[in-house]
Amino acid sequence: MENNFSNRVRRIIELSREEAGRLQNTSLGPEHLMLAILRNGEGVAFETLKSFGIDLKVLKANLDKTAMEQERASVATSPALSKITEKIIRMSMLEARLIRSKETDAEHLLLALLKENNNAVSQELNKQN
Repeated sequence: MENNFSNRVRRIIELSREEAGRLQNTSLGPEHLMLAILRNGEGVAFETLKSFGIDLKVLKANLDKTAMEQERASVATSPALSKITEKIIRMSMLEARLIRSKETDAEHLLLALLKENNNAVSQELNKQN
């Protein structure tokens, strides 16, 4: 399957690696993807979260807390994608293909995060209805 990511998704993946590094996590999880979407601060995914009345500051704080409880790296290393994150990225590509989008963008990533409901992101969003 071809990964035809938009520049925004490429940036979000880059930012998610930075977020995992900031939190000294050994693996890059779904919470890092969402933290990167929030940090990017633009696009359909970001605007959708705002339009649903999600308290973005609370969401960020809770995801930071969740990530800080994960295994911490003792040495500065590049965090590896967790299995669930790999699955979410593949699902985002499928979401884009389903609607015949030429690129996988942040909204497809958000849909995949929500569909894979066994992660901290979907749990935090469910808390905020």
